Amino acid sequence: TVNSMLSAHEPTWKVALVGLGIWMGLSVVFWSAASAFATWRTSQLQALRTSTSTALQGATDAEKVLIDKAQRLMKSTWRKFEAPTVIRYEKGQSLAPHFDANRGAEVEDATRGGQTLATLLVYLSDSTQGGETAFGKLGVKVSPKKGQGLLFFPATATGEFDERVEHEGCEAMDEKWIVRIWRHADRVSPPFGLPDNYQGKHVD
Repeated sequence: TVNSMLSAHEPTWKVALVGLGIWMGLSVVFWSAASAFATWRTSQLQALRTSTSTALQGATDAEKVLIDKAQRLMKSTWRKFEAPTVIRYEKGQSLAPHFDANRGAEVEDATRGGQTLATLLVYLSDSTQGGETAFGKLGVKVSPKKGQGLLFFPATATGEFDERVEHEGCEAMDEKWIVRIWRHADRVSPPFGLPDNYQGKHVD
């Protein structure tokens, strides 16, 4: 885990607020690209996930801070990231055991950057009970802590699927918010990735 992925001041609540604004219909800044992405992912994960999610496009300073830190942490360019996705779990919601990488990534994920090499989860809320990210085959459980990042690798550096990294989002006892970034092997083009004209804080 990585502490202080977001500062104790603006970024944490601003990123969370962006997600909340979209859920409440208060913001349409990202809706065109994000809705297509969220609809596609929801249809793919419907049997596993009971949470709701929406994608961000790196438009606010808070999002840019997050993306910049993710680039430095993963030693990667934003061009290989899927758009950061804010995920909300209400009480009682969960995500069943699954893999972020794909055995057939060269074909099945060809339009979104190929194999998923790394997953970064940033917790936007604390949880005193439930809501853990659990790796059953590794015997590891991580409890949500606001501002803390969890980085793990669903595949090897050369793109080989790693079945040991199966994981799940345990049932939330309280409302739980996270933001997720997937780092792929190659460029992730819109609408799955960030816009071509994205201007971040980090020059790659």
